Amino acid sequence: MDLSGAEIGSKANRRPRPDGDLKKQLERILKFMRRSCDLYDAGDEDEAIPLALEMRKLLYDRGSSKSLLGQLGFKEKMMFVDSALYPDRWRAVVEKMAEEKGMVATRSIVLSLSDVRPNSDGIAEFRAPLSEPHFYLGDPLSAACPVVQAFEGWWTTPVVEASSGRCFSRANLIMIIADQENGAHVDPELDGDFQDLCIDTLGIAARWTKHGPRHEDTFDVPDVTKSLPYSAVRQVAWEVLTSIERWQTTPAPGQFLLSSPFQRKLEVRWMQRQPMLFGSPVEPEEGTSDH
Repeated sequence: MDLSGAEIGSKANRRPRPDGDLKKQLERILKFMRRSCDLYDAGDEDEAIPLALEMRKLLYDRGSSKSLLGQLGFKEKMMFVDSALYPDRWRAVVEKMAEEKGMVATRSIVLSLSDVRPNSDGIAEFRAPLSEPHFYLGDPLSAACPVVQAFEGWWTTPVVEASSGRCFSRANLIMIIADQENGAHVDPELDGDFQDLCIDTLGIAARWTKHGPRHEDTFDVPDVTKSLPYSAVRQVAWEVLTSIERWQTTPAPGQFLLSSPFQRKLEVRWMQRQPMLFGSPVEPEEGTSDH
């Protein structure tokens, strides 16, 4: 086909990629993501923005946008590592446990894809927990953690909860950052709920001492620092990288093997992402007796 008259950059001037080029592009994106992860972990929060952009390239299909994992035929066959603690599932499990104990579960915000840890000054900050699990294996609370999911549920299920009660999916976070927040470009307007999430501390204030975290005298304890949505994006990047690595290294196409960290029984960390708090015991109904 003679393309000599086609305009440079036009659709008419395109031709198929050479064999193997899509896999080269995948390796390039994974390299970019690993580099941004290292920089984020070293303290540069803004690396969450290029991470979101690279994940958009890997995962987003709509209209003329074709995801790279989709073009490679991987996306719908893969199972995605899911490290989240889902608020609705968490509350359902906690309410059931409370009911069995004759108690009332206290509603609280759930840290789903992020964690709270001290910085070098002992001030609490949002961080991505990466491979650290939520609970012991066999803990009934682990029912709120699916471990792996097919793409659609993993991508679209609301998971990151704001103080307002609004809940963001992974797709929400990645697409807002990539399309509005200086990823592919800077929009003149930015999603309002996302703006609120960027400054949301979830009411968390803590300072670590040699005796552990302190929450008392909160007027003298600074609010948690760092960005909640950026720490969540860093965690999603860990999930994506881990999912692709496991897909590439499993012995048979389509097979997904769970391995470390999901089969290790590790010590439960402080807060377990979100402490389980119970209120007052349920009052006996009128006319009933405990005896």
